[in-house]
Amino acid sequence: MQALPAGGAMVAIEATEDEFDPTEEWGIAAINGPNSVVISGVEAAVLAVAEEFAARGRKTKRLSVSHAFHSPLMEPMLADFEKVLQELTFHEPRISIVSNVTGEPASENLASPEYWVTHVREAVRFADGVRTLVERGVTNVVELGPDGVLTAMARTCVPEDADIAFASALRGERPEIQAVLTALGTLWTRGTVVDWAAFFGPANLVDLPTYAFQRQRYWLDATPSDSRAAYARQESEADALFWAAVEQEDLDSLAGTLALDVDRPLRDVLPDLAAWRRRQRDEAALDDARYRVTWQPVPDNPAATVTGRWLLLAPEDAGLDALTTAFGDRVDVRTLPDTPDRAMFADLPGDYEGVAIVVSAGDRGARESLLAAQALGDRGIDAPLWLLTRGAVSAGRGDRPTDPVQAQVWGLGRVVGLEHPERWGGVLDLPDVVDEQAAARVLGVLAGGRETEVAVRPDGVYARRLVSSPQRAGTDSWSPTGTVLVTGGTGALGGEVARWAAREGAKRLVLTSRRGAEAPGASELADELREFGVDVTLAACDLADRDAVAALVKDCGPDLTAVVHAAGVSQSTPLADTTPEEFAAVIAGKVAGAMHLHELTADLDAFVVFSSIAGVWGSAGQVAYSAANAALDALVEQRRADGLPGTAVAWGPWAGGGMAGGDGGAQLARMGLSGLAPEQAIAALARAVGSGDVTVTVADVDWSRFLPIFTATGSTPLFTALAEVDADPADQEVTDRRAELAALAPADRQRTVLDLVRAEAAIVLGLPDANAVEPARPFRDLGMDSVTSVELRDRLATVSGVRLPATAVFDHPTPDDLVAHLIAEITGDDAETGEETDEDARLRQALAALSPTTLREAGLENTLLQLAGLRAAEEESAESEEDIDSMDLDSLVQIALDDKS
Repeated sequence: MQALPAGGAMVAIEATEDEFDPTEEWGIAAINGPNSVVISGVEAAVLAVAEEFAARGRKTKRLSVSHAFHSPLMEPMLADFEKVLQELTFHEPRISIVSNVTGEPASENLASPEYWVTHVREAVRFADGVRTLVERGVTNVVELGPDGVLTAMARTCVPEDADIAFASALRGERPEIQAVLTALGTLWTRGTVVDWAAFFGPANLVDLPTYAFQRQRYWLDATPSDSRAAYARQESEADALFWAAVEQEDLDSLAGTLALDVDRPLRDVLPDLAAWRRRQRDEAALDDARYRVTWQPVPDNPAATVTGRWLLLAPEDAGLDALTTAFGDRVDVRTLPDTPDRAMFADLPGDYEGVAIVVSAGDRGARESLLAAQALGDRGIDAPLWLLTRGAVSAGRGDRPTDPVQAQVWGLGRVVGLEHPERWGGVLDLPDVVDEQAAARVLGVLAGGRETEVAVRPDGVYARRLVSSPQRAGTDSWSPTGTVLVTGGTGALGGEVARWAAREGAKRLVLTSRRGAEAPGASELADELREFGVDVTLAACDLADRDAVAALVKDCGPDLTAVVHAAGVSQSTPLADTTPEEFAAVIAGKVAGAMHLHELTADLDAFVVFSSIAGVWGSAGQVAYSAANAALDALVEQRRADGLPGTAVAWGPWAGGGMAGGDGGAQLARMGLSGLAPEQAIAALARAVGSGDVTVTVADVDWSRFLPIFTATGSTPLFTALAEVDADPADQEVTDRRAELAALAPADRQRTVLDLVRAEAAIVLGLPDANAVEPARPFRDLGMDSVTSVELRDRLATVSGVRLPATAVFDHPTPDDLVAHLIAEITGDDAETGEETDEDARLRQALAALSPTTLREAGLENTLLQLAGLRAAEEESAESEEDIDSMDLDSLVQIALDDKS
């Protein structure tokens, strides 16, 4: 085989794939992360490209390799390499494989010489491969290799809030047994089955210690959950009614309560008593899972003024003259064309340095808001973004939503707040007429910064809140009749609805999906339903096609009594990567389908849409799905305001199926969102429709676990009205940690944060205690690598409430540097303008007291000049091992004394 050509080079560069234009001399060898690319090829050409990026301030690193792999220099050996491969015998893989040539699941050509020839020449699409794993629901990743290099790279390829565990089976700096056990333990604690008997081999089993002498308890104390407390309240009320009837010997009242015949003997009554008891318990559990959105009035802020520079993005015909007048001269207005795109948003003319707030007043739907949110990231603008809508929400009785499509903006905004809290302000719904008073109220909200979901109305300002919504005793349940149309009827959730409707008395079921009778399990479901004596029709229908929906409704006939819209498309794409096309595709089946059914049906007993908690409080990575469900809620509110039947149920996860099934369901359960049993969910659906609910959220939430995780990036006023939030201050421990640190005096904050950094660094490095981590010593000298740096980042996010990038330890190479950055994030100050530590102040005061003459006579002038030169050299060379900023007063004095001697 021809020898590999020498003279090549490979360089890792901090950049995206789109920033490169390969030539015949060099090409892209690997995409290792969203901002990490390796180029490879002729040495002079590769180094020239690297120098160009270094001049822009990007990080570059030449790799120590023997040849320029995955580059044009590989081409001379490909033919000979293929001849060698043709002498080998290939077999189909026995496990699923994601190809790093395509970034997608490998096809059958994996077992061919051609594939491996391509692998040598083309780029390694590692980042795409990791993204594919995430999209396929992978939550546990194990690296089998000599170190944890790939694990560290993979962490940068997944969303910050993704619940994915990475474990390295071998780590260069740790004993092999320790590394393997740590990896297995990580997987086991996340629910992965580990054959411990096979790992340990023959072993003696011993009982757990009883702690007879230490008197120390290691088990968690069992405390009654909120659901138990709610059940206890409901149970006591029900018991009171029951025993009151018994004590008063009121047979008629007792028989009415138990729905019994007064003449039946007690033996026959006992089963009914047991059924009644179970019914009370089930209804109490359902009550505990019910929530609704309400609006609470908040005070005006009449003294509000524009501080800093604001940017207003709006079309010419937005009708916001009163608003721009209220904003004043400190607001720069950028006029938007009719159909803006992302590039246009990012290229809007003007100086955006120092912009304090960005207000997008498109009023034309969520696409424009999506592009605005993305453009802020493209331009590197972290100013809070406020999205304005008109007629998107109902802020109370009599307030009719006029444009459910704009409600998509509210769902989208909730995801912006989760994925990019650093550039999220909120969403605000304007009144029909924005007069001087309304404009003043809008200004007060934007300048106040306390609320994130607000409606301004002629009678005041209202903020959105989630509250518990138990139902009154004796609530009726809906029982379907006639023909029931169920969209998504062959899916997991739609199938459960169909089974219940068949049992409850529906005469005919029309179940739709994109594939109709060809959908997996559709025929079996139809056969099962027909055993109840119900007529079943399986129909293929694209709900985004109005003509197709019209034909479907016509086929249902005049006996159509109910529509249950359970169809939908899930999504798992970060906001920054969501294209308008993907956004529209997710919206189409969910929202367009509901709109068509709304317009094409009449005289119904029930019009039910399956919404989601993603639309109520947002879900990271699901910007289009959240937007779609928010629009469904608004559509139902509009229907009810117009006197039409309508119920929107925003579901939490269901157990055993649906979009949150499988590994996704396990991940949600770890967050405190347990799956609803199908029979429990169906009972909640029947009661919601029967009681006349407009919009209701049904979810089994452990708020003590959910809220600290969900609000880790910042407070969410939506949840502040929940009794569960106020019941236990410990629920807010994680989210309050950042506020506690911010409230400390500067010296105390400096000391506390330094202790946190040193303690957590000692844990991830396996050092005896925090004293082994010297504040001014580089993390690299302590043994920190790319893997442990990410572990430290994750631990610091938990104890400080500050989310850090994966490169934080390398960007801030000593504990002192990292502390300064954390404090700047906690206090909201830039590093350059942050508060001085006591030590900084002492040094500054000491130097200020010295005149140049005094310094010269003391022989210290040259020392200070050398320090200044060292600082300048450090700025020019990223490889410098010294850092004046990291030195304490004693270190500076020691340098001076050394120089003098």
